[in-house]
Amino acid sequence: MWVGVFPNVAYLLIVLYNPPMTKQELVHLAGSQSELARILRISRAAVCLWKKVPELRLRQLRDLRPEWFLV
Repeated sequence: MWVGVFPNVAYLLIVLYNPPMTKQELVHLAGSQSELARILRISRAAVCLWKKVPELRLRQLRDLRPEWFLV
């Protein structure tokens, strides 16, 4: 009911209750940094340089591997 009135409420609830995954968590789910890079179609060196996972990469992973983000 409220989602239609306030479309951003659903997004805010998702963000608040699902903090961004860390690089270590994503590498663990993928199996290795190389595999994570392969999934994202980027170089392993690019993944190695991350101090924090870029928001756009998190969005890309939510599309490619939605099961990693289930609550």
